[in-house]
Amino acid sequence: MAPPGRPIVAIAADGSSRQTYATARKAAEVTGVPHSTIARGAKSLAKHGAFFFKFDGDSREPVFERAPTITAEDRARAQALFHSLSGKDGKLITELRLSDGFVNATKMCQSATLAEGVEKKFTDFKRLQGTTTYIEALSRKAGYLSHQLVHVGSGGQATFVHPKLAIYLAQWCSAEFAVEVSELVFRYLTGGLTTGESVAAAQEVQQQTTPTPNVPNATNWHTLRQDGIKMYRGKTDAIQDYIAVRSAAYPGEDLSTYYAKVNNLINQALLDFQTSTREYKDLRGIPQNMTIPDMFDGHGQVQRMNVEYLFFKYFTDREDQWACLNPWKAYNDLKELRDKFIRFRSDTGLSDLSTKHMLDVPEAKKRKRERTSIGALEASPALKALLPGPTTQIVNNNTINKYFVRVQSGGVMNAPGEVLEPDPSGQHVICPLTARLDGTL
Repeated sequence: MAPPGRPIVAIAADGSSRQTYATARKAAEVTGVPHSTIARGAKSLAKHGAFFFKFDGDSREPVFERAPTITAEDRARAQALFHSLSGKDGKLITELRLSDGFVNATKMCQSATLAEGVEKKFTDFKRLQGTTTYIEALSRKAGYLSHQLVHVGSGGQATFVHPKLAIYLAQWCSAEFAVEVSELVFRYLTGGLTTGESVAAAQEVQQQTTPTPNVPNATNWHTLRQDGIKMYRGKTDAIQDYIAVRSAAYPGEDLSTYYAKVNNLINQALLDFQTSTREYKDLRGIPQNMTIPDMFDGHGQVQRMNVEYLFFKYFTDREDQWACLNPWKAYNDLKELRDKFIRFRSDTGLSDLSTKHMLDVPEAKKRKRERTSIGALEASPALKALLPGPTTQIVNNNTINKYFVRVQSGGVMNAPGEVLEPDPSGQHVICPLTARLDGTL
């Protein structure tokens, strides 16, 4: 743990900026990374979230993430690839996962339905005798078990299939799909997709599928983002506390990646992808030093807080059982919670977060810089000396008394049957985030 008051330097993962904070807690307030994580990470110059952390005066420098160079040829080929794979609605007829070449079968069938005017379902394709025979033959040839050729999505998530099976599926969809998907798969399998072109193609997808934002005003967005950071911090502390208690009770368990796995479920609940967050960002052209919450507009920020709260509540409701709560049983429970939230979004018309409620990359970067500047200004001792002290009473909750979030007055985020009295001044109040959605949705 860092000595009290020792300054911390937060460095952007790509090396584009750095900021010095008086303490780890001050750094946590601005970056959203828990202060205990920052203090531990500074010793080893570790990266957490979108930042590297080190103690002020440490002469070491991190190895920065550098985006591959994108040539004019890369961009031209990427645009051609995008437009050749675009369906009648202007969206891609399918997606290819860069990590293993598997292709989005769900999206392909949906696009074929739109293009052909005849419903195409992957389940119908899969039950065909010819498909069964093809999968068995491909399994023998490729050295896969049959079930490994199809990654079935759960809870409304997409199904991905082996690239060669994707070609067979495309032939079933239509002759046009067969030509375009075959070309895509061939280029992937022969190494014809360069890194630069892949990144350019991802950026093209981001540009074509993300509308120019008619966004709520930036001031309101910054408030929501700050609220989200506080909810994130509460959720993170709850999970890390559970991991600490469980690790003390069962020292032999390897929980080194547990937090990352749980956090990935939250992003999946919001954006319906089946891969890792890193792969999703690669596919959408989102820089790795930007987080998923950085990309959401105001509506997306609220939905992110909803999911964060559900996961937070799962752990805090079981606090007295942490030592005996099996982490993988908990993980499976959280997967079910993820699937419930996906169904909830679908049933209530909120299934468009990834297409209508994400900022484009330049706007997200701009807002992130503004938020960092605002956070540094708010933390300034000189500014604090000019402002009156807080007068708002913090409401304490008898079951959750250490995780608080700033919310708008008027009952925006209140428990069932509990309405916050509106603040005549219109200012924000501090209150416990007790319930936005209950665990049953």
